[in-house]
Amino acid sequence: MRMKKAISLLVTALTLSAFAVPSASALTAKQVRECKALHASFPARTADIKRDEAELERLAELAERAGDAWQNAENIRTLSAEHAAEADALRAPYDAARDTFNTADAAFYEKSKRLKDDQFKFNTVCVN
Repeated sequence: MRMKKAISLLVTALTLSAFAVPSASALTAKQVRECKALHASFPARTADIKRDEAELERLAELAERAGDAWQNAENIRTLSAEHAAEADALRAPYDAARDTFNTADAAFYEKSKRLKDDQFKFNTVCVN
């Protein structure tokens, strides 16, 4: 019975050290679970951030192209009624692309901030 308990304690200590957390006596069981959960979540969350970053770049390019098209049409708006109509028609797609980008950018910022905050928490609470 003592041997099982000693092995169990050894396995627990090795598991904790694998996650770079301080000794079990320094953290509560709840904190150890939280640290393990945080550690396990980082790879997927980092990959998700990278995907979101690529999507944000794509949305920025779309908004920039739509803005350039609208601005070019806006510059020649006064030449004719057709030019004015074209500028008016290009404004809505630009506004929509810009709004989509701004929404995605705000979501990306919040997600990145949460990940950074959790990484800080992990480094200050969980790591020696």
